[in-house]
Amino acid sequence: MSSRPLDMLRSAHRGALAELDLLERSARALSCNGSPVGADLDRVSRFFDSELKVHFQHEEEVLFPYLARVVGREGPIAAMLDEHQSLWRAWDAFQEKVGQIKESSGSEDSKQVQAAQQIANHIAGFLRSHIQKEDNVLFPLAEEALDPGAMQEVVARIQMVETSA
Repeated sequence: MSSRPLDMLRSAHRGALAELDLLERSARALSCNGSPVGADLDRVSRFFDSELKVHFQHEEEVLFPYLARVVGREGPIAAMLDEHQSLWRAWDAFQEKVGQIKESSGSEDSKQVQAAQQIANHIAGFLRSHIQKEDNVLFPLAEEALDPGAMQEVVARIQMVETSA
């Protein structure tokens, strides 16, 4: 095991940051041409619907329960769970706006595009902040609080979730 056993989660965060850059570029493109259809937006959607869901599953079903046994479920764990849910609500709102843009044609387009762009920018900023909290607070807490045996179990279970996903 590495000196930082949760590096696999940190690595997923680095990948997520790249997708957030793509989300912001896609949102800017919406405001320029009004068209939500494109490879970049499709790629971001696939990322949210697959990789991000699996990453949150790693945290919610594996890391958080082990850590909660040591530090309790309130505090950082409750905050991260709340943020996960807030992020999904924002993502759903963004997807809804994109759907409305696809279906509309006319004067409403600019308002819908602006709303979608604002939501996308909110998602990007929110998830960047969330990642920073996990990388700088939650993961170091887990690596300090969990004994080596528990940490090995966490890593093994994350790898099992990875292979079954």
